[in-house]
Amino acid sequence: MGYAAQTFAINIQQVKDVFGSNDEILFKQVKQSSMYEVYAEQDEDGLFEQCLKDIIFNYVKPANRKVSRTFFGLFTSNSGSGLNQKGHLYGYALIAICDVLGTFLTEEEGDIFYTGDDFDEANHWLKNKGFTITMERFWNTEDIFDIPKIDDFPVISSFNKTEIAYLHHELTKLNLADTDFEQKELLIYFRDKLKVCIDKNTEWLSFTH
Repeated sequence: MGYAAQTFAINIQQVKDVFGSNDEILFKQVKQSSMYEVYAEQDEDGLFEQCLKDIIFNYVKPANRKVSRTFFGLFTSNSGSGLNQKGHLYGYALIAICDVLGTFLTEEEGDIFYTGDDFDEANHWLKNKGFTITMERFWNTEDIFDIPKIDDFPVISSFNKTEIAYLHHELTKLNLADTDFEQKELLIYFRDKLKVCIDKNTEWLSFTH
């Protein structure tokens, strides 16, 4: 089974601000997005829309969560975030939100960040060139958003602005078009998509699944 990374140029804090925002306009915009249509069509139980509602309307911020205490007044637990479905469902709902708030970096090209042999070969080549960061990051789960733990997919990861600048600079120095590396086209795409983030002054957010 193959996997691909769906990537966005996006302000991650703007996505975080959606949680508990009660933004009815955004809710309607997301429901009209291409990504929402893709995942809603695969949902037979209506949970996808519920997860979107949970994030926007039902999320309880940590400071507002009720605290249960023992007889002696000691802290025991929080009542919860208001996100009661499985974590992966919220991960896919976030893809639809990002489709509205950010720029989908591979809308025209499709799954160019397909994580197969070519992907592995490209990352190996970069490491041999001295890169300290590669596209292997796409497989590193990060706790970026306050959603239930995701056991498998989507894997949510990111590059911050400093990392984006580093990667773009180092890839540009390689003069990829003049190399004979077989997977140079993938790296040229990667370099050019990083430039989109730089031009828009955003982070890079990936959902691998």
